[in-house]
Amino acid sequence: MTLNINGIETHTRLCMLEEFLHRHDVDIILLQEVTNGDKLVFKGYQSIINIGTLGRGTAILYKLHLQLYRFERIPTRRWIAAYLENTCIVNMYAPSGTANRSEREEFFNSDVVELLPQSPTKLTLDGDFNCVLSNGGCTGQRTCSRALDRLIYGIRLKDALDVALNPHAFTNFTSTGAARLGRIYSYMTEDLLCNKQGTEIMAADFTDHLSV
Repeated sequence: MTLNINGIETHTRLCMLEEFLHRHDVDIILLQEVTNGDKLVFKGYQSIINIGTLGRGTAILYKLHLQLYRFERIPTRRWIAAYLENTCIVNMYAPSGTANRSEREEFFNSDVVELLPQSPTKLTLDGDFNCVLSNGGCTGQRTCSRALDRLIYGIRLKDALDVALNPHAFTNFTSTGAARLGRIYSYMTEDLLCNKQGTEIMAADFTDHLSV
């Protein structure tokens, strides 16, 4: 099980996260907006963390028996990646807000493209994208990204969630609307498709976003 979650801060939330990990038997968890990276110490798990100069970052937690390797980070703390066997697992946190639209587009056009594997491989691209690909992914203010749309379809990534069956599976709610900002994309090889058991959106007490 891979879990994608945004926002871990207080001691209480960390305790809730640890309980959630063990209750759901999570193998790998991807976190964004991490502020207390040194406190991500849970029984049975190892963590890799990328905290930026502003004190926030991304992290990947995984069970100790999993052999993750080739960890990759960027100084802006918006990207952390690791390999499990021949699968590249990417966790990202894109720039947020309408004021940072240009920065977000540049992030997808430049940073992400340069860091992705150059040859076809098993790949999961996960995180808080802070935008959607179409108007169907949000209500209220539109936050569509042409750069991310080109990237996703250019390298033939598939949304892990069946949007046709879950048209309103939003992960973030505000006073002005809702959006599915947290997503998991995969390069769907035949064996990956055969082994996929399902994808769901669920609430968790320790984050202000719904988890994927």
